[in-house]
Amino acid sequence: MPSVRLGRRKLFFVLAVAVAYLVGVAGGFEADDRGVSPDPLAFRAADLAPAPDQVDGLQRLTRIDGNNMLVQTSDGDLAFLPGVNLGPAVPGETDTNVAADGERYKRWFPEIAAAGFQAIRVDRLRPAAFYRELKAFNEANEQDPLYLIHGVALPERAVATTRDLLHIAVRNGLLTSVEETVSAANGGGGQDQSGVRYDADVGPWLVGWVVGDELDPQVVLRTDQNIDGASFQGAFIRSAEDATATEAFLAESMNRVAAVQAGFGRMVPVAFGNTAITDPLRHHYEPIEENDLVQIDANNIVAADGWAGGVFASYEAYPSYPDFQWLEPGLARYRHNGQVDPYAGYLNQLSQHHSAMPVVVSSFGVPSGLATARSGPLGRDHGGLDEVTQMAVNAAMLRTVADLGAAGGFYASWVDEWHRAAWNTEPFEGEPERRAFWTNAWSADANFGLMAAEPGAEPTVVIDGSSREWTTNGSTVLFEGHGAVRSLRAAHDEGWLYLSLLVDDSDRLAHSAVSLGFDVIDGRAGSLPTGQPELAADYALKVSDGQAQLLVAEHSDAVARLAAQSAVTARRAPISRSTSPEGQWLVKRYGIDRPAEQQSEVGGVQASADYSSTTDEGLADLSTKASADRTVDKSSAAEVWKPHALVVREAGHDRRTGAAIPSLLSTPGELVRGTNDRNDPHFDSRATFQVEGNHLEVRLPWQGIGLSDPSGHRAYLVNDNGAVATSSVDRILITIAAGGRIEALAEYRWERWNEVSWRQVPKNGLGLMSEAARDVLQNGHRPGSAPAAVSTDYAAE
Repeated sequence: MPSVRLGRRKLFFVLAVAVAYLVGVAGGFEADDRGVSPDPLAFRAADLAPAPDQVDGLQRLTRIDGNNMLVQTSDGDLAFLPGVNLGPAVPGETDTNVAADGERYKRWFPEIAAAGFQAIRVDRLRPAAFYRELKAFNEANEQDPLYLIHGVALPERAVATTRDLLHIAVRNGLLTSVEETVSAANGGGGQDQSGVRYDADVGPWLVGWVVGDELDPQVVLRTDQNIDGASFQGAFIRSAEDATATEAFLAESMNRVAAVQAGFGRMVPVAFGNTAITDPLRHHYEPIEENDLVQIDANNIVAADGWAGGVFASYEAYPSYPDFQWLEPGLARYRHNGQVDPYAGYLNQLSQHHSAMPVVVSSFGVPSGLATARSGPLGRDHGGLDEVTQMAVNAAMLRTVADLGAAGGFYASWVDEWHRAAWNTEPFEGEPERRAFWTNAWSADANFGLMAAEPGAEPTVVIDGSSREWTTNGSTVLFEGHGAVRSLRAAHDEGWLYLSLLVDDSDRLAHSAVSLGFDVIDGRAGSLPTGQPELAADYALKVSDGQAQLLVAEHSDAVARLAAQSAVTARRAPISRSTSPEGQWLVKRYGIDRPAEQQSEVGGVQASADYSSTTDEGLADLSTKASADRTVDKSSAAEVWKPHALVVREAGHDRRTGAAIPSLLSTPGELVRGTNDRNDPHFDSRATFQVEGNHLEVRLPWQGIGLSDPSGHRAYLVNDNGAVATSSVDRILITIAAGGRIEALAEYRWERWNEVSWRQVPKNGLGLMSEAARDVLQNGHRPGSAPAAVSTDYAAE
């Protein structure tokens, strides 16, 4: 494939931007432990300014040619766009509560360009400032602009209420959304929620429209059952004869987008948003029936005769969900770049199914963070990764997306989004509207960003083991004494409770156990894991032999309650027919057969049937207790303590054989020793504690000690009937045991808050992602415009 060398840009504007970026946020571009130190000035020498042609009296920037989606620039076509999704909200905001100021966009657009991306994607209408700043950036950056794929939001409330896409409320709501969004992007008037007029036209850089984001399978099923053989024939877009009612609805919606867009003198390709849950493929090995219940096929929506605007397929495609990527034999044998790669196999399936249509991977990636929400092949876990690993995995995925013939790949998120809850932490995070006021370090979905959104304008505490900063950081002295425990100090911010524990002898932290108990909810605490009945706690931190672990008392173990039935089901899983050591290992760990090549690809998870406790009382026994009234006996030392865990896969059944597939648990309560000092060469974004001599320094995630909303003083609890609820709290009682005896009792109180402070920091290893973005852009630049067929270099074996 022809290509050009991408050299340094000559525009003074970009030089100034790059220098400012290096000075202001250089952390993400400094050499990381993989030896990558990209040059932010190594920009494209080619002139990538938009160069639309004229078709039927309309400007056409993006040309559809078979399975190619070509952005026409002054120096030829761009056949692959590396991009990033740009969410609307920063900490303190949600998707529906976004400030209208343009300062964030004025900062973000140069940063995104400096990071090597050529395009951005938004999923719905943005404040007017977004369009004004994008236009200003692109006009000042004429030869190297940021191109835009724009979404049109479905009327979510009407869809949720009616559960029927053909309902008049849904259709009218969508038509209104189309009119407002397409007009705003083309500078056609209207006002945002702050009354600012949409007068900035970003249409010259608009390369695609996407209707909707994802559809509930049950809504699709109900819609499809309404009409038999539905079809839609529009002037721009139509549905095929055998299209479903849902596909006909989407064709009508896409046709309306094309019509409104044409009214502004431009033709732009249109798609609808799809996911692996409702893709057109059948996944017979998917254990959750809902995830293979319905199919929506973009092949059944085509451009009408005589309209050259075209259509494409858009997919959110992640490597860890749904579970068929683990289980389908064809994907498990698919090889890409010399290794088994189920995700590449899935992308290849999509590419082959849409062989006559471009495919854009509109959202992909894995997050960083302390906790895992899903377990993925090749270490592509949904969370639980340090920042450098996150960047390395995502850079490899971006290259794979390009290899497999997609027209573009858009990474999931530019900045961490505090208000995003992972599926396995959402039940414990309190009211959705308050999630933006604190960040849950155990929520994988809150940590997708290439930029970290860290609490505090400055670091509250740097975890490095040193006690020096604690005398000047405004922390609260909770205890001082002359025994085994000399002092306990505490501080907090929107993400963590920080503790500084000073003991008399370093041997206590290096070898013998020290336990800290946290009594969060009045009247519910039991004994600490030391067996001291008078030490009341709901959660505990146990430190010994240089390791630290968060434990949860059985009476507060909400995860166990929610997973109890899954554990019982898991114990009924059949013994595998495999007799190989690898097969036995896989069955013991997962309860199912997998190729031996994948056996070492996932760590930190265990079948819930093996969920262990410090007594002989196992998790499965809880299923009989979940609905029974119970009273904690505080005088008993038999309280059951378990590692703090999260479910990472629901229990299910093999839909072909009926065999049980157990749930999986991860244990984020196993704390990581290290430093979160970004200036330290041993920096680990997951570091939560460090010991230096006789000093323990630790930061505890709010969820790890039972808080569902620390900003509003709410904690989650298990009711006597086994249900998970929340309760108001006003303090945390802390007890410390060392040497088999109580050494300290303390209480920590803090003020509620409704405003947040935070700082944006490039994640370590961002250079890996930047390098990949520039490589795939260069390889997808085609001077002379010679479209290539879908890659078939990596056929399934």
